[in-house]
Amino acid sequence: MALKYWLWGVAGLILLLTILEAINRKLLVVEPEVEEGRKVLSLGNVTSRYDEHFRKYTRTYFGRTPFEWFKAQSIQESRLIPDAKSPVGAMGLMQLMPPTFQEIRK
Repeated sequence: MALKYWLWGVAGLILLLTILEAINRKLLVVEPEVEEGRKVLSLGNVTSRYDEHFRKYTRTYFGRTPFEWFKAQSIQESRLIPDAKSPVGAMGLMQLMPPTFQEIRK
């Protein structure tokens, strides 16, 4: 069962990376969105906003892993809203649970 969820997660990341590449090549234009009366970041205006942070921290904690993987996860999890918080306690761009964050931070 875990393998099934992992495969779906990988497929989702591949889809997101494909969309990001299409946006970078200007093959796809995404309009800004409005949600609950406030403007939220959409793919159209965030493709490079946090790239330097993703590059730096991916290199620091995960070596040669492509930073785009973590960026894609962050777009999926929080829509790149830095102070996003889930009802179960996951926080930040990547929606990490506090124990997971502490483990990565070591």
